[in-house]
Amino acid sequence: MAQYPYTHGLHSLSPRAYAYLQPDGGWGWSNSGLLVGKREALLVDTLFDLALTRRMLDAMQGVLPGPIRRLVNTHHNGDHCYGNALLPDAEVIAHRACREELLRIPPGVILRLLEAFGDTPAGRYVRHCFQAFEFRDIPLRPPTTVFDETLTLYLDDDPIELRYLGPAHTRGDIIVYAPREGVVYVGDLLFHQCTPIIWEGTCAQWLSALDAILALDVEVIVPGHGPLADKDGVRQQREYLCYVWERARELYQRGVPVSEAIHQIELGPYAAWGEAERLAANVLRFYQEFAGAAHQEVDYLEAFRYMAELYFRRHP
Repeated sequence: MAQYPYTHGLHSLSPRAYAYLQPDGGWGWSNSGLLVGKREALLVDTLFDLALTRRMLDAMQGVLPGPIRRLVNTHHNGDHCYGNALLPDAEVIAHRACREELLRIPPGVILRLLEAFGDTPAGRYVRHCFQAFEFRDIPLRPPTTVFDETLTLYLDDDPIELRYLGPAHTRGDIIVYAPREGVVYVGDLLFHQCTPIIWEGTCAQWLSALDAILALDVEVIVPGHGPLADKDGVRQQREYLCYVWERARELYQRGVPVSEAIHQIELGPYAAWGEAERLAANVLRFYQEFAGAAHQEVDYLEAFRYMAELYFRRHP
């Protein structure tokens, strides 16, 4: 893969494919994508608030051949869809579960998290993660077109393939594959060089999703967070998930409670990845899976309390 700098802004991947990157890829600092045709364009994901999304759309003006007529959301997390309202005339396309979850957990959920925690370690951690963003007065604009397994769009005469690979990071994870460009936008199925977090899927399903990405004929993989990747980046995340799952499984079978397990797992080569404290949320979710409760929603308040514990232990 050609070397692309990990700098803020729009990067050309091919004559018609672009990525918009936001270092350092931590909480809320997500990536987006753009595919341009002769007279129109397709956008992959908006950003966490309206100001960031306006900045991104302004940066894209110089390469747009016409209006952005279609917007694809890779999943329902706000850092990939809260800016949807700035494209009122675009068709918004996503998996059915993305629409359902966005309607159930609308903009403002972070503000409620802050209210719930108050001046506690978890509250301070949430502020540390999200204080750079403005969540007030974000209009909800959910997907207007949904699908279940696959959907093929056309930009000029070239196919753009949307494929459902969840539930993994969330219930509605999809990828946007542009085969003629050799590019795939994978949303938060890939956190490149930063720590992934599993909210609503299972480890096995996420591994299956990563295997499906590895099977694609692509040169460039645009992750939801972090620098542009090739297939080695996908393999690295696969190894992380297997590593944490196996160690969590050992501790679960020995009867170690999750509150202790999160402190007993050494991250080794993954300790340098950003947001390493997400280990706590992943172990919590894997324990839920081991107990046969993977169908239940993760306890977000508990997950953030455990992540705060790890974060302040490492950053006293």
